[in-house]
Amino acid sequence: SFLASVLIQTMNFFLNLTGCFALACPPNSSYSLCVSSCPETCLGVSGPPGCEDVCVEGCECKPGFILSNDKCVSLKDCGCVDPSGSYHPVSAPSH
Repeated sequence: SFLASVLIQTMNFFLNLTGCFALACPPNSSYSLCVSSCPETCLGVSGPPGCEDVCVEGCECKPGFILSNDKCVSLKDCGCVDPSGSYHPVSAPSH
């Protein structure tokens, strides 16, 4: 939208003017002024139920990676869901 465009231009101007730098993102992700507020996750769900997808500043997984809790992993490294519906990353012990 026009408002989002103006906001992004204003933020870029501010960052250039002040010398502020973008936030540090975890491995396999990059910073952007406009990322989805409902990112795709290992569960294959775009955000929590009822998530309203809007443009937000933050980190997003690079192509070929997907969100697993707070980390970007390759799809083959996604965890699993136990019978109670809880998600367990690959690195977490299962019960």
